[in-house]
Amino acid sequence: PATLIHRVGTMVVFPALSRSHEAGRDLSLAYRRIRRPLLAIGGLGVSALAAGAVPMIETLYDSRYAEAGWMVQLLAIGTWFRILEVPGRFGLLAVGESRWLVVLNGVKLVGVLVGLPLGFAAGGFAGGIAALVAADGARYLTCSAAAWRHGLRSPAMDLIASLGVAAAAGIGLVAGGALVGAGHASWQAFLGAGACASLVFAPIAILLLLRSGAHELIRSRSA
Repeated sequence: PATLIHRVGTMVVFPALSRSHEAGRDLSLAYRRIRRPLLAIGGLGVSALAAGAVPMIETLYDSRYAEAGWMVQLLAIGTWFRILEVPGRFGLLAVGESRWLVVLNGVKLVGVLVGLPLGFAAGGFAGGIAALVAADGARYLTCSAAAWRHGLRSPAMDLIASLGVAAAAGIGLVAGGALVGAGHASWQAFLGAGACASLVFAPIAILLLLRSGAHELIRSRSA
């Protein structure tokens, strides 16, 4: 999901925000409008991934890789942080603040170098993965703080989408567990958990899309 959102950011978000900035239009409005569909698409992907990670691994791999399920679930949190960061990063580029990309990469590097040893010492392999997630979280917060200085603010939107992702993933996990408990195959639990999570997050995604008006920004690229 993060790779998809980053590609959309490169092809759509950055050009649209740059054009708005150069034309002297309200960049903060354009930022909020174009951020909503990214969170909608990313939220659907991350919630389904987190909910169906364990049966997905059981379906695709043999028992030697069983531990990868919970690892993917943890890494999905870091994926969500990276998705939240994408609009802010390209917003900073649009206003000519490319130096912040160096800062953001530095925050991630320091977080990994410091967090990995501490994470492994405190919680073993799970602690190490948690440290990677924390590094992504630190980079997102740094990006948000930098974007805030330029009027690119969306804390309420981020919070609502994040709560929606957490709720959808949690309900999907319960649904997947119920399918496994009822004797269904791993692939059925995987599809069921992912579908359930997507359905739970769907109303939030639809609301974000309807309120975005992002299609107007995309059409402006050809104007």
